[in-house]
This record gives sequence, C-alpha cells and structure tokens, in this order.
Amino acid sequence: MFQGICVITARTARIYHWLQIAAHRARVVSDRNLASAVGLSTAQVAVLSVLLANNSASQVEVARELKLREAAITPMVARLLGKELIVRQRDESDRRSWRLSLTDAGKAVLQAAQQPFARINRIVDSALSDDEIDRFAFLLAKVVEAFDKECGAFEDDDTEGYEACLLA
Repeated sequence: MFQGICVITARTARIYHWLQIAAHRARVVSDRNLASAVGLSTAQVAVLSVLLANNSASQVEVARELKLREAAITPMVARLLGKELIVRQRDESDRRSWRLSLTDAGKAVLQAAQQPFARINRIVDSALSDDEIDRFAFLLAKVVEAFDKECGAFEDDDTEGYEACLLA
C-alpha cells in the first residue's frame, strides 16, 4: 500500500505463478488430446508443423524456429523418423547437412492433430472475450519482448548465455 493505494506488481499479482499454471494446464490437455488422437506430443506435432510450413528444414532450423535446443529436437526427430512421419535426406547445397521433410503420413497426422488444438482454443475462447484475447496476446508479446530486450533475442546456439542472463 502506498498512501492508501495498492501497488500492483508482477510479484504481488503472482504473474509468474499464473503463467506457469496456465502453460502447464494447456500443455497437459494438449498432450493428452494429441496422444489420444495421433499418438504424438505437442512438441512432436510442432516439429511436423515447422516442416510443413517450410517444406523442409534442418534440425538446427527446426530448433531455432521452436526456440528449443538442438539436443531437444534430436530424440523427437528420431521418433518421427521411426514412425515414418518424416524423412531425412542429404542437403543438396551442403552434403554434410541433412534436410527433414514430411511424408504423406506426416501430413495426415498434422491434419488429424487440428481437432485437439481446436479444443485448447475453444477453452480459451470460452474464458475470454474477443477484446480480452486480443489484449492478452498483445501483453504476452510485450513480456516476451521484455525478456528479449533484457537478455537479447533467443538464439539456439547461445542458450546458455540467454539462461545465464535470466539467472543474473
């Protein structure tokens, strides 16, 4: 309280707490629905989505786009290759590199994955008005920008540096 006025801060409003709970619940619902519908996790479907959007990509490019470490992508790629949802081919311009692309089965899985994601959107749509959704998206983007401004834009090859900045 400051002269009878309650000062709201991220700490007093427990913003981090609520962001963590919301993200966890969304991930759990999404993972369960996707596992039931297509046998994949949210992260695995995200890899497929990146490949669809880019026609093909290297593991480094996928990791960078998903803002994950390449080491986190490697086991996902192995599972997706094993399920024959993606293929790996030598990069024509750099024979040392591999390009990943979707198979027809991978495209079919992505199509089937739309319904579980629609459920998450329906939950959010039922909780917030159109104006609140617009404002919420704007505010989340501002928070991401603030972290990027404080610690530099996230780069896969400098994950430790980014994390060290956040811990400082």
